[in-house]
Amino acid sequence: MGLSEDLGLSVAPRLPCSFSIVLLRLASERAAAWPAYYANTALQLDLRLSEPPRPPCSLYILVTLLARVCLGLQRVGFAKTAVGEDIELSVAPRPPCSFSIVLLRLASERAAAWPAYYANTTLCLDFRHSLPPPHLCSLYIVLMLLASVHIGLRRAGFANTPVGTVGNPTIDPPSKCLVCPMASPATVLPSVNYACLGTTSVLSKLLFALPNSPLQYPIQGYTVQPLSSSVIPGLQLHAGKRSSYKVVLKVSKGVLTTDIPPAEVTVEGSGEKELIIKSRSLELLNDVLVKVSYTSTVYHINTGDLVTFQFENHEAVFAIAIKQPHVPVLYDMGTDISSQVTIATKTFLRYEQLMVLLDSIRKFYSTIKVIVADDNFEPEHITGENIQHYIMPPAQGWFAGRNLAVSQVTTKYFLWVDDDFLFTEKTKIEKLVEVMEAVPELDVVGGSLKENQFYFSLIYEEGEETEGGCLYRKSNKKLHSVPGYPQCFLASGVVNFFLARTDAVQRVGFDPKLQRIAHSEFFMDGLGYLLVATCGDVSIDHQHVARSAHYRKFRKPTKDDSEFKLQLHFFKNHLKCIKYG
Repeated sequence: MGLSEDLGLSVAPRLPCSFSIVLLRLASERAAAWPAYYANTALQLDLRLSEPPRPPCSLYILVTLLARVCLGLQRVGFAKTAVGEDIELSVAPRPPCSFSIVLLRLASERAAAWPAYYANTTLCLDFRHSLPPPHLCSLYIVLMLLASVHIGLRRAGFANTPVGTVGNPTIDPPSKCLVCPMASPATVLPSVNYACLGTTSVLSKLLFALPNSPLQYPIQGYTVQPLSSSVIPGLQLHAGKRSSYKVVLKVSKGVLTTDIPPAEVTVEGSGEKELIIKSRSLELLNDVLVKVSYTSTVYHINTGDLVTFQFENHEAVFAIAIKQPHVPVLYDMGTDISSQVTIATKTFLRYEQLMVLLDSIRKFYSTIKVIVADDNFEPEHITGENIQHYIMPPAQGWFAGRNLAVSQVTTKYFLWVDDDFLFTEKTKIEKLVEVMEAVPELDVVGGSLKENQFYFSLIYEEGEETEGGCLYRKSNKKLHSVPGYPQCFLASGVVNFFLARTDAVQRVGFDPKLQRIAHSEFFMDGLGYLLVATCGDVSIDHQHVARSAHYRKFRKPTKDDSEFKLQLHFFKNHLKCIKYG
């Protein structure tokens, strides 16, 4: 390949996602050739689609720079010819090696903006060094293209690239590209079947450490079940010619085993916490390494172990996640909204308003189940088809009633409403269900109350162990839009009119110590557990009825109530301050 010769790389579009790894080796192993091998390099991508993708789509470009010696990386820039600015990224040289990861998100979350965001994109690399490196050097560039939907990659080329060798792209099978990606050409493994967990979480993706040291091992995504065995994927040794090779692996919460080795390989400590493998053949040693298994010997539903991997004076430590998988809980979604959603409410001293609410529900949803938690002093009998009325001890409070109502829900979702709300033609539960089904990560989706889309964000700053942290609530502070639903955006808390996943809310629960006014506190307890959104196109009305003096007595919190709530926050949530804004 000449100094200005383009290298064409094609990537076949694949559904449901596109995943490709391209390896370019620029450097020579000969230090004297350094000035000739490190110059300006540009990677050009031409991403085009004939029409915008129907679901929202995102494209990520991950560039990994790896070198065995200190590099002078003068500039890394992304030039986008369509929309956006150049991004200047500097990497400080760090002896004995330089390692940098750059993540650039090119795509808009809005499918309609696709043509503006996907055009010609150039990644520019400028490598300069005043003196040749003192010993052998090699640089690897790994380009990872990952998209959530079909991508048409028309052309990928390296322009003004000095002499080097290029590995062929490795392409995953269509249905597994987000589950268990294959290794890059630098980390091709022997033919061994590894178990991949069925998840699309970024943190569950199996990643391997490229050989900037001679040790290769999984750096993410390796999980075993308690008291079970599993092959450790990706163990390899990349070393130069030696008369003999010896590697040592150590663990603390399990044991290491391997298959019976060939005669040319010696294995010591199989079935113990320390495993030693020796051989005069690097190839045979790697054949044994790739079959090393870890067996968990300590039962815990969510813990981990650290593995020490040693060769000569090189040592690496990587983690093994030990987790008990959850048993799935499935719901029969049926054929209509009544089999998908239950309406839940709590009533206290407002039977008249409750009956108006029930009448409005039946006007639009004639068969949907309604659960009423009732802590009135003098309970009245509530009749009606598909209405479940639960009588509580008097004045147990707001959150105790919520707990009771939600505990009786048997559908996948429940819709929470106050007992003085009013269904209208804009109260479309189906729209909220559509959002929840399309974005399964969501746990709660709120609507609007009389066109008022109340929401807030929570910011938690962890403090010291002795004093605790601080929690900030900011009203009308949204995070970002929900992909595919521009009328919806993420927040930390929403109004008392919301659709929620039953199992997710049951796990968080409502603190029954909070008897009077309490709403934000549920979302405070759910922060980090519940993903919350709000949608402005679904609303419910509020009944205009004067409150009785008897009701106001219980509605308005006393000074003691307010002080108790603060004390509860400071103790239960280990806070030293709460600020509202």
